[in-house]
Amino acid sequence: MEILTEQGFKNFKGFIPQGKVNKLLRFFLSGGGTVDCTEDHRFMTVEGVFKEARELKKEDVLYPSESITAVKKLDYDIGIDVYDAFDVEDTHSYITNGVVSHNCDLIYLDEFAFVNRAEEFYTSTYPVISSGNNSKVIITSTANGVGNLFHKIWEGAVQGTNEFKPFRIDWWDVPGRDEEWKRQTIANTSEMQFAQEFKNQFIGTSDTLIASDKLLGLQSVNPIYQQDSVRVYDRPDKDSDYMMFVDVAKGRGLDYSTFTIIDITSKPFKQVAVYQDNMVSPLLFPDIIYKYAKTYNEAYVIIESNDAGQVVCNGLYYELEYENVFVESSIKANSIGVNMTRKIKRIGCSNLKDLIEEGQLLIRDSNTIVELSTFTAHGQSFAASDGNHDDLVMNLVLFGWFATTQLFAEFTDIDVRKMIYQEQMKMIEDDMVPFGEIDDGLDSRIEVIDGDVWTTGDDPQFGAF
Repeated sequence: MEILTEQGFKNFKGFIPQGKVNKLLRFFLSGGGTVDCTEDHRFMTVEGVFKEARELKKEDVLYPSESITAVKKLDYDIGIDVYDAFDVEDTHSYITNGVVSHNCDLIYLDEFAFVNRAEEFYTSTYPVISSGNNSKVIITSTANGVGNLFHKIWEGAVQGTNEFKPFRIDWWDVPGRDEEWKRQTIANTSEMQFAQEFKNQFIGTSDTLIASDKLLGLQSVNPIYQQDSVRVYDRPDKDSDYMMFVDVAKGRGLDYSTFTIIDITSKPFKQVAVYQDNMVSPLLFPDIIYKYAKTYNEAYVIIESNDAGQVVCNGLYYELEYENVFVESSIKANSIGVNMTRKIKRIGCSNLKDLIEEGQLLIRDSNTIVELSTFTAHGQSFAASDGNHDDLVMNLVLFGWFATTQLFAEFTDIDVRKMIYQEQMKMIEDDMVPFGEIDDGLDSRIEVIDGDVWTTGDDPQFGAF
């Protein structure tokens, strides 16, 4: 595509949507033409500088020689879509009705955490943005919970897993805001509102499986190796024992087939590798599982056998003859793997919550952390909130359940139930106010029994109290 510029027709990347607006400015030009634009659209003046439309007024002269004869404000009850030319070749401008406009090479998305259908807009816009050599994207927003696109982009920037650079402005950076301002603001709102609106904290909803303060404390690390949908955080250690927990999808681009490999050698248990792919066929998935299970010291594999999971179970156990697989029963048909019932999921969720919140399971994968932040209560169970996935979390739920079994205790010599019970009792004891001793001033040798006062030596059976 080509567009007219001062240097003739030039290639450009296309037109990029700027969203909907309710107000436009219409400039009437001395040559008889008009230009409609947003208030922040930039035009070149005869002085050779670009000015935003809102700064222009009647009798200003636009380059090369068009004077503004009148300006009219246009109001629309229903928002109107606006677009701008993007990444014009060899220049940053193009000609609109005889005047020079600045092309779009910077996208600014404000309060992005509150934009409806943000993922749809970003998905349609990003290919155009990324095709420009000099294009830039600035996204600003206060926090609005976890799991939305702004939260994902911010976490990626902080963890260094995307190309965005994180910057933050805290409440104390604003002149005139002090501790008294903070106190009054909290009094007029709440601690949680203040934390989200002014302290830049991503507060999870109250019904997430993992407590919001614990979610905020989870820190991902960069994988040391990434290829073919696998992210590796620790290479296999010959002296370590590993388990792999598998969730199977149908490979049609919707839910993901996943596995998580956990080092169970000692506590805290540690996530060392994950797999995540929504296009892999259940017929091919066993080969991938086999490859990584063998690599991680013949890892013991626990597969959720519901639906397509049975295909994977049979492929791994019978066709590839990998024997280090959990078998629910030696006499029942189709008993390889775990049938995820409500009871097993309830136990798994409960135990997973305890393990993570008490620091006994280290989660290192950023995608897993994001899924945990959107794994919320649905009736009597937990699942991903609308528009999110929970396939990696289900690996961990399976681990949470299996960690309570006798078989796991035999593998690891770690009784997880006892360990969690002891941790919880210790927390309760630490929170309790210590008891003091009360001195009533009486002789320690005196005791009142049935209304009679006894002292040491009055009766032989009370001679040692």
